[in-house]
Amino acid sequence: MAERRKILIVGGGPAGLAAALSLTDPELHPTWRDDYEVTVLQLGWRLGGKGATGRRGTVVADGEGGWRLEGDARIQEHGIHLFGNMYTNAMRMLDHCMQELPPGPDGTKETIDEVLVPSNHLTLADMIDRRWELTSQTMPHNDMEPWGPDDHVDAEALVKELVDEIISLLEEAFGPGDGEGLRAQVGYHHVVALKAAHEREELAPSAPHAGRHRDILDLVEKARLHLRTHVDESEATSRYARLRSVWCQVELYATVLRGVIADKIFERGLGIVDGEEYLDWLRRHGMDEVAVTSSCTQMPAQICFQVVDGDTSLPPTMATSSFLWFVLRQLLSCGQ
Repeated sequence: MAERRKILIVGGGPAGLAAALSLTDPELHPTWRDDYEVTVLQLGWRLGGKGATGRRGTVVADGEGGWRLEGDARIQEHGIHLFGNMYTNAMRMLDHCMQELPPGPDGTKETIDEVLVPSNHLTLADMIDRRWELTSQTMPHNDMEPWGPDDHVDAEALVKELVDEIISLLEEAFGPGDGEGLRAQVGYHHVVALKAAHEREELAPSAPHAGRHRDILDLVEKARLHLRTHVDESEATSRYARLRSVWCQVELYATVLRGVIADKIFERGLGIVDGEEYLDWLRRHGMDEVAVTSSCTQMPAQICFQVVDGDTSLPPTMATSSFLWFVLRQLLSCGQ
């Protein structure tokens, strides 16, 4: 019998643990025990890498063969603890692990939809007049399972999903159409027109195309410009920070729609914009500079630590292809 190979995995973070899990999967490698042995090397005793979580305190014996924690048990972490809906491979892996776990003392098994808490909201922070303003952002959502068999919704759904997000934001800005003066009432007419276009797109969806979606592009542009005026007029009011954030999000989705169509991303592929900085790409497709520097626009690059030499005073840098991959996967992936 040939000597088994020895495989060392350096680091017990998510990537290392995923590699170990795959290498020892009997469905993928039925003879792995005969072929090789796997060892995970981890500095310290805690696995999980930047996803690891611990509690502060001292571990002491409880006198009954177990242990307890003395102290305030404050949770300590050092990374971003979330799963985006585009992490389909990670979701499936976690679901697989949950299914393999034995039942608890009460005979029941937790499922992935019980241990992961869905959330469609995050908090944005923007500096306005030398003061941090915190506002919420509602993320794209559908009722599919992120850990299910489907990787993403078909590309033909992109225009519908983008318009749906823009409509939700406009409704928040303008309300039901019967308040806050003529500006809000006119704004709501833009919402009604976009809803009609959205319904037509639901009946006959198609991939982004300049000719087929000219009417939607025009409607989005009119609504975007009207919202900007509404925001400017609210500058002295308590709603200004929130309306400004909503407008920046509309700018983001509207610019992505314009740019994807103008550059024929789905026909030519993401590679055609791989050499262009994403902020320059957004400017090239007409995004307002206020929105370019807003948190909703810079967030994808910031959470990926895309700053030169770690200097967060500099603008983030990211290839347009990576940025669009992030945003489009977020819009088209399953669930949230």
